[in-house]
Amino acid sequence: MTKIKTIIFDWNGVIVDSLKLDHFIFLQECKRDVVKAPVPLKFYRSLFNGNIFLNMKKLGFIFDDFDEKYKQLYQKYINMSKIFPGMKNVLKQLQKKYNLVLVTSNYKCNVDLFIKKYKLEGVFDFIMTADTSHRKEDNIKNFLAKSSLKKEEVITIGDTVMDIKASRKNGLKIISTTWGYQHKNVLIKAKPDFIAKKPEDIIKIIGEIDG
Repeated sequence: MTKIKTIIFDWNGVIVDSLKLDHFIFLQECKRDVVKAPVPLKFYRSLFNGNIFLNMKKLGFIFDDFDEKYKQLYQKYINMSKIFPGMKNVLKQLQKKYNLVLVTSNYKCNVDLFIKKYKLEGVFDFIMTADTSHRKEDNIKNFLAKSSLKKEEVITIGDTVMDIKASRKNGLKIISTTWGYQHKNVLIKAKPDFIAKKPEDIIKIIGEIDG
């Protein structure tokens, strides 16, 4: 049976508890771009049923300088986010046996700042961000093309329906986490391969897959 060699992690909502921060930035950007969108967190969560950037464009967001504005606001209010309890230990444990890859819709400067803050340097063998592409499925595809891995040797970890779709498009299995941006019942409807209710479940699930 093929063993898992590489684990592709999402960042926001899986490793970093940043939902409140991202929702805050979303509302700030609504004011700046004069976009009329529902204020409740429930609506913001729903944007992750598909590509977040495409869904924001549909709302009327102007992306001429969005990237820079987002980076500035994220770094200014970064203390609103934190690493999920237990996640650092999970990453350190998995790192001993697997190659860890980060594919995120966030930006490299934000990720680098957080990695330094929580002393996660060297944990990830490869990192792909929104600086490369706003489409997560494209970043995963590009990583797979650069590697010599079989698809059965790779598994993804994500917290949104968008993550499930991106994994499916690349023929990969996914563990959906319930502590992130979307609720368990929303994720189950999208039919992920596995559900993790707490960070430690990731180690257990991958251990079971590897026999």
